[in-house]
Amino acid sequence: MTSTVFIVITVLMLFYSQSHVRQLYTNELLNATSNNISENSKKQTLERVKATLNYLVDATIGPMYFFDLDGVRYVIEPVINDGNIQKVAVFDNEGKVFYSSSPDDRYGQAVNSPELEHTVIQNSEVYIHQNSDSLTLAAPLNIQDKILGAC
Repeated sequence: MTSTVFIVITVLMLFYSQSHVRQLYTNELLNATSNNISENSKKQTLERVKATLNYLVDATIGPMYFFDLDGVRYVIEPVINDGNIQKVAVFDNEGKVFYSSSPDDRYGQAVNSPELEHTVIQNSEVYIHQNSDSLTLAAPLNIQDKILGAC
């Protein structure tokens, strides 16, 4: 009788330990998979936004060269209407808004990001800023060595 009780207790303990280990590994696997999916999603979003930015830079150089506000609007509106991008702004080589899809930005208004302006206009480099709820990218609009502005 005692050996039967001992065997039953041993089997129950083995069952419990297997169940506990399985639960731990399942949680660990779920967390690792979730983190992997999240990182991949962030990378894919960044790549899509970079591709869109490259398109916008190429497509707005001509209108910016001729100070064609309607031409810039014509390029930007389909990108905004797609719904994946919240705001597109084009500013001149002095850091003033030339066109923005946001009603909060006005023509000729200074850009509210000295770091963005410094990186893109003065250094002619791509600006990338990411926080928990937004991703901001900007790139210079160049013709040869002349900076027309940024997008």
